[in-house]
Amino acid sequence: IGAALLVEGRAADAERCLVRALAGQMGDPEVYVDLGRAYQAQGRRDEARTCALQALALQPGHARAQGLLNALGAP
Repeated sequence: IGAALLVEGRAADAERCLVRALAGQMGDPEVYVDLGRAYQAQGRRDEARTCALQALALQPGHARAQGLLNALGAP
């Protein structure tokens, strides 16, 4: 649901949904990436970067997480 909300441009709603999802899926890098995208859409780059790094810690080489980091640019 969180990813669908992002597609609809509802980043704040997506954030709330994804934060709840993390409570039950702490080991899912996809949830971290989607939450990072929600933060990015709200201009919250540091939080987005943290989510991407968490996804990469869970699954090194995760393509979407790396793509998010690349989109965010250098810290």
